[in-house]
Amino acid sequence: MRHRTPTAPPSALTPTVVADARALALEVAGLQQTARIDPSAFGLVTEPGERLLRVTSLWVRWLVDGVWSQALGSECLLTDRRLVARLPTAGLTSFWWGSLAGLDVDLHAGHVILDYG
Repeated sequence: MRHRTPTAPPSALTPTVVADARALALEVAGLQQTARIDPSAFGLVTEPGERLLRVTSLWVRWLVDGVWSQALGSECLLTDRRLVARLPTAGLTSFWWGSLAGLDVDLHAGHVILDYG
């Protein structure tokens, strides 16, 4: 279940990335079986009934006082309730879907912005 951290942000969506995004959408909708994931291998205890969907590598940045931080490569666990990122400087950090205030998806640029207000 170890994924390597990406070395550079993606410059374009590849057919593999598009196919993976499609598979994830089907998994979230319950139309395709998800891979078996052991949360303890990630160092995580899940909430009762929380469904594990995917382990992947992502670039994570956050906005502080109007300035974007440097992008950090991070191993992430996606569940039906949150995105859990293993940040090199802060350990595990949970981004809960229920706290999300806004979402900006730009497939052409290859990024998603999660706005927690």
